[in-house]
Amino acid sequence: MVQAAESIHDQYIHLLNIPQALLDVIDEEKEREARRYTASKEPLLDATRLSENQVIQKLISNVQLQDLTIRRRMQWSGEDETTALRNAWRQEMKQDPELLSYLAAPAGNYTEDQEILKHLFKTYVFKGESLPAYIEEDDLNWEENRSIVKNLVVKTIKMLDEAADENLELMSLSANWKEDREFAESLYQQTLQDDEKYEKLIAESVQNWDVERVALTDKILLKMALCEMHLFRAIPVKVTINEYIEISKIYSTPKSKQFVNGILDKLAQDLTASGAIRKSGRGLLDNQ
Repeated sequence: MVQAAESIHDQYIHLLNIPQALLDVIDEEKEREARRYTASKEPLLDATRLSENQVIQKLISNVQLQDLTIRRRMQWSGEDETTALRNAWRQEMKQDPELLSYLAAPAGNYTEDQEILKHLFKTYVFKGESLPAYIEEDDLNWEENRSIVKNLVVKTIKMLDEAADENLELMSLSANWKEDREFAESLYQQTLQDDEKYEKLIAESVQNWDVERVALTDKILLKMALCEMHLFRAIPVKVTINEYIEISKIYSTPKSKQFVNGILDKLAQDLTASGAIRKSGRGLLDNQ
């Protein structure tokens, strides 16, 4: 579970190395054309402006990116991924009207440098054909994690403004990953430990319905929510219920949100009234 979460940040670092790898692909193409004995059928696209893109240069020279890339082995250098990038460049990017317009315009506009980099990521890394196909095959969780990684990458490009230098701090997985990791591990372990107790609570609250017929995912979510209500006193009950309703929309059945909402609302009221759930903390009243 923890490894899967942390792999999201690894993928973020990995994708930030695409601009450097793309410049390498462009240089490789130029060198290959220079060695040709006969003229190419199509003139070589002049990608000088992309090679001199100020935002790409700042990203490449970022000290933290360089360090994390080496330590986590996040270079964009494998044969399969390089092939995917070559195909994306030759078959997709080189025909892009926005990129062609950018390459034809005079260099020196920082905002344009920033916007074209965002455009290439959004259009050919997070969409497109060659690169998404490779990434999805390489990362089994890509479809689920894509929006998170995209958000991290786009925010990073926005942070690379004209004032940014090589010491700019990159995005973290969360505001406090150490604390979030401890939360996830505690919730996981305690939910397993109290599984029988929560199974009984759910069974007692499901009227005219065999608990064994409740969708397994729904039962897991209900148990996790009940554990969170008991274990984390600073989290309001309503916040917990709303979070698990949202999770059920993504991971369970179309009718799960109503089911999860109804069961949790009833159990929360009963457990709060009995004193089994007590909430306290900054800005909170007990049992609220």
